[in-house]
Amino acid sequence: MHNVKVLQSTASAGEKVETNLRSAPIKWLDSLAIDHPDIDADHREILAYFNDIFWPDGRAFGEHIQVSCRGLRECLGNHFRREENLLRDIQYPGLDTHAEHHRILYQRMDELFGQCPAACIEAKPEGCFSELYDLVMDHVVRHDLEFKSFVQESFPSSKQRF
Repeated sequence: MHNVKVLQSTASAGEKVETNLRSAPIKWLDSLAIDHPDIDADHREILAYFNDIFWPDGRAFGEHIQVSCRGLRECLGNHFRREENLLRDIQYPGLDTHAEHHRILYQRMDELFGQCPAACIEAKPEGCFSELYDLVMDHVVRHDLEFKSFVQESFPSSKQRF
């Protein structure tokens, strides 16, 4: 069985995101906010799916994980489309690179999910989940926060407006 990694990344202003996936549910940090309601809501929903996968609230491990993984996949697909549309609308200069990160992440997610059906029912495949978590959270923390200031400049009163 693989060890679940600890993610340590700088979110903003030196704040660290440090989560051991076995220790406690993942908590939203305000420093992860992009200050766009749809994108921030998506990010919260993504975290909720990870929490459901790792902390199933007393449910037997197995089939509900497959349901959560399918939900996470759909959520990420919708999020990527919504985010790319927003970046296109505000003419973000890094859109092509960002969209390529989405494509690579989604492809890797499909590869991981392709291994899941038997593994999810037999035992908790922590290596699969931890890799997926690392990929997604790395993207949110590093790549999405890159365009945060661009979104804020495009919507100067975004905190009041949305």
